[in-house]
Amino acid sequence: MDDVPVSPGSLLRQSIIFINDDETLANYCSTWLQCRLLAVDTEFMRVDTYYPIAALIQVNDGNANYLIDPLDITDWQPLASVLASDDVIKAFHACSEDLDVFNTLLGVLPNKLFDTQAAAALLGIGASVGYANLVNECLQVELPKGETRSNWLARPLSDAQNLYAALDVDYLFELTVLLEQRLAAKERQAWVYEESQAIIDNYIANADPSSGFYKSNNTWRLNAQDLIVAKQLFDWREITARERNIPRTRILKDAQLFEVIQRKPNALAQLKALGFHDSAIRKFGKAILSLLDPAENSSAVELKASQKPLTKAQRERVKGLKETVNSIAEQYGIAPEILARKADYQMVARTTPADSRDVDALLTCLQGWRKQFFESISL
Repeated sequence: MDDVPVSPGSLLRQSIIFINDDETLANYCSTWLQCRLLAVDTEFMRVDTYYPIAALIQVNDGNANYLIDPLDITDWQPLASVLASDDVIKAFHACSEDLDVFNTLLGVLPNKLFDTQAAAALLGIGASVGYANLVNECLQVELPKGETRSNWLARPLSDAQNLYAALDVDYLFELTVLLEQRLAAKERQAWVYEESQAIIDNYIANADPSSGFYKSNNTWRLNAQDLIVAKQLFDWREITARERNIPRTRILKDAQLFEVIQRKPNALAQLKALGFHDSAIRKFGKAILSLLDPAENSSAVELKASQKPLTKAQRERVKGLKETVNSIAEQYGIAPEILARKADYQMVARTTPADSRDVDALLTCLQGWRKQFFESISL
C-alpha cells in the first residue's frame, strides 16, 4: 500500500499569531528580549530592485509562530533592539539574504547569531545543506516547498503562504536546540558563533562598492590602465544600482563591462553595436564612455588584479592538500568545505615554494578553531 501524503497543515505544531501593528509588535518584542533563543526567518521580493523588499518576518520563541507584516509596521525600533541584543540567540538558516533584509529594513544586523547551516557543517552533516533537507535529516520531517516562488508582497497572503512561512520557524527552533546539543557534546558551541560572525563580517565587507571589482576573477587579463578603468566601472555600477535601487545587471552585465574595456568605444553608437539596449544607452551611455576616457583615469593608482588560473602543478598541490583535509574532516566529523576554503588551498599553491610542506603553509592561512586540527601534523 502506498504511503499517504502528509498534509502540510498537519505538520504545524504551534499556533500562528499575526502581528500587524506597532503596539502588538512592541509588546511581543519586550517579551522576546527575555528569551534565550528565537528562531527567525524572512520572506522578501527582489526581482526589479537592488534592495530586498521585506514581505514577511517570522519569529518562533518556542511557544508560537509569529508572522510580522512589514507592510503594516512603521516603528521597527523594538525589533531592532531584539536583533541587537547580546543576550538573545537569533537562529537563522543560511542567513546571508536575511541579513540584507534586516539591514535594509531596520539598519541593524543581528548579534549572537546562530546559523544552522554553519552548525550542520561543523557537525559533519554537510556543507551548504538546505533547510528542508536539514530538517528531514535531523528531525525526520519532510517540509513542503510549494510556496517558495510565491508573490509574498500580495495581500492578503493565502493560507498556504502563511502555513509555509510558519513551518519554517516552527521547526527551526527545535532544529537549533538539537544542533546546540550536538555541538555541546563535541565542545564546538563557540565555533558556530565564530562562523556566524564571519558571515556577518563578510556581508559588511561586501557593502564596500569596490567589492565587485576585487571579487572578479577576470581582471588578471587587464593591463594597469585597464585595471583602473575596470575598478571605476565596477564602483560606478554598484553606486548607481544602489542609488536607483535597480539590479546591477540592468545597468551593465559583467561580460559587457569587460567588453567595453576591450573594445574601448568612444561614441554612443558604438555601445549599440556592442549590444546595449537603447534605454540603457540613454540612461547610462554617457557615464560609461566618460569612465573609458584615459584623461579621466590618469591617476597613478596601483591595483591588484585577480590571480591567474592555477597551473597544472598548482592544481596537483591543491588536490593533494584537499585529500589531507578530507581525511582530517572525516576523522573528526566536520564538513571539509568548512574546515578549509578554496581560497586557502589556492593561497598555498600560489605563494609557497613547491618543495614546502603544504600542511604547514595551510596552517598559516587558517583562523580560530581550525588550527587545532592541523597543528598535530604540522612541523
